[in-house]
Amino acid sequence: MAKTKVFETVVTFTTCATCALPIALTERQLKSFRESGGNMYCVLGHQSHFGQTESARLRNELVGSQDKVAHLETQLRNSQGLLDAETKKRQRLMKRVENGVCPHCHRTFQQLARHMKDKHRLA
Repeated sequence: MAKTKVFETVVTFTTCATCALPIALTERQLKSFRESGGNMYCVLGHQSHFGQTESARLRNELVGSQDKVAHLETQLRNSQGLLDAETKKRQRLMKRVENGVCPHCHRTFQQLARHMKDKHRLA
């Protein structure tokens, strides 16, 4: 006489969203579908889909936030580069004016250089 082992499996019933026929799933299958957000099919071939899980939603939100941070860091670097360039341009212009160069016609005037040294003490 052969011994038969009996396995006890808990079956959960859900219904097809299209035809409302019952679908029997083991707890492991049901858990797998819920975690993966996968598709299942009823006996008539209708496809049912479990929605996105909380962890997947949070993962997608995290990726979106990381992309936004990277974009903002890039913008900050670009803005900092523009600010540095404008600061250098201003410093160069101030140095030229201190040395007596007209900012409009780019000619050198000894009186302007003397005026800047005497009255404004920039040099």
